[in-house]
Amino acid sequence: MSPPGNMSMFRAALFTPKLKVCCDFTRRPKPLPITVAVLIFSSFCFRQMDSSALSLSEHGFTFSHTSAKPPALCAFAQAPAYTFPLKVSENHRYLVDQRGRPFRIQGDSAQSLIANLTYAEAGTYLADRCSKGFNTVNINLLERKFAINAPKNRRGDDPFTDRVNFATPNEAYFDFADSIIDLAASKGMLVTLAVMYLGYGGGSQGWWSTLTNAVNTQEVCYRFGFYVGRRYKNRANLLWVIGGDFTPPPGSEGEKRLHKFMEGIKAAGASQLWAGDWNAPCLSTDVRAFASDMDVNAVYTYGMSGHDGLTYAESRAAYNYAPARPAYLKETGYEDEVWLPGDSSSVRKYEYWAALGGATAGIFFGHRDIWEFATSGWSSGLAPGHGPWQGALNSPGNLDMMRLGKLLDSVAWYKLVPSGTGGTKILITAGGGTYGGQDYVTAAAAADGKLLLAYLPPGANTAGVTINMGSLTGPVRGRWFDPSSGSYSDIAGGSFPNSGSHTFVIPGNNAVGARDWVLVLRVKENLRH
Repeated sequence: MSPPGNMSMFRAALFTPKLKVCCDFTRRPKPLPITVAVLIFSSFCFRQMDSSALSLSEHGFTFSHTSAKPPALCAFAQAPAYTFPLKVSENHRYLVDQRGRPFRIQGDSAQSLIANLTYAEAGTYLADRCSKGFNTVNINLLERKFAINAPKNRRGDDPFTDRVNFATPNEAYFDFADSIIDLAASKGMLVTLAVMYLGYGGGSQGWWSTLTNAVNTQEVCYRFGFYVGRRYKNRANLLWVIGGDFTPPPGSEGEKRLHKFMEGIKAAGASQLWAGDWNAPCLSTDVRAFASDMDVNAVYTYGMSGHDGLTYAESRAAYNYAPARPAYLKETGYEDEVWLPGDSSSVRKYEYWAALGGATAGIFFGHRDIWEFATSGWSSGLAPGHGPWQGALNSPGNLDMMRLGKLLDSVAWYKLVPSGTGGTKILITAGGGTYGGQDYVTAAAAADGKLLLAYLPPGANTAGVTINMGSLTGPVRGRWFDPSSGSYSDIAGGSFPNSGSHTFVIPGNNAVGARDWVLVLRVKENLRH
């Protein structure tokens, strides 16, 4: 599909022996050989940014793109090398790579990375994330407020030569963005790329007001989308995210322009998966105008009341959504923030509640100082208190997230089905707390009945939980996993039959003095260690 408009709305620049094509939508091109002109128009006259060069041998020209040489692939001992782009599993419950291997999102919130870090700093950050088992980062392509020189990057490049006009993309800015995405790819990491963060309430934090100004018509938004899509269609390590902290009014001009932007990205040949991010609490599929475009259901929640942190409710809704889509927790309460309690025990329960409550495709973690990359002298002020982002890399929440990842990756996580959904039996018969309360125990079992996990939160009002043992297909070994230390405690008795019910009692406080534990039951023939 070619973009709307006519040949008078682009400018082409020839370089010998290289051809670079850019666009400002205003200047008339010089005459070109017809083969070159047709190719330029079909590409919407935007500079080719594919990782591999496209040859125009009959004219001696090539499209080319280069960026800083990336460092070596992540050396995390348990991290397999995935073949991007990702696709949806056959049962639509999780993501897989091109070879069909399950990919569980183990994500970190890094929204301001492109705008607020140098290339060297980005390398430091990504190397650390990779060493801790994170395989995904969430990044804003455009940052309106949350950076030292926003919307400029640290080099001083503005995303647009005319800041209010999407028809004026600045090559220098996007060249740097390219290098960051490629840097993540060099480490085998997925980037969930928020391509146009709208901003809370559609206000000054994001791009909603710019999207809806008099200049950025639907045609201009489509063309900017085509520019972005053409640039990143061959960056296989992407998952697109549309929106951000705001739900466009249904049927509004702004909603139509945002959709045109997405249409442009797709028309350029960008075929990576899509998710959406709206006003919390939300699922990607909550906005009707975009629901059919959503390949993945991103969960954004602060809880059932908006401030209680009960992530299991929205995660369950995402799992139960029909037709089924992989669901992942995109955002919830961050460590050291105050919108929700930001202590490590609280953040830990947000993550486990979601992971076992329905977010079967993965989860994201966030820290107050990391997502915006605060320094000793700068923070956005969105949350009180701050420190240098480097000092938060080894925070308790980061390490808890690493332990959660190791637990899930040690089992067949992709087979897990939340209790009482998808044909799974009710797994907990007593001691499971109250749905809608802080004491609620989330549990999930493998569809083949060989594995069961149950998370008892710090607020559980019981010292134990009673399990429907008939939900398992054979005698099991039971262990308690300490989510604050990563250690296991064997449950006395050795083997438990898969009939009737059995009550498992927690072994007291965990390593940090809290009382949250994960019950791990595995059919004995299915044990890996």
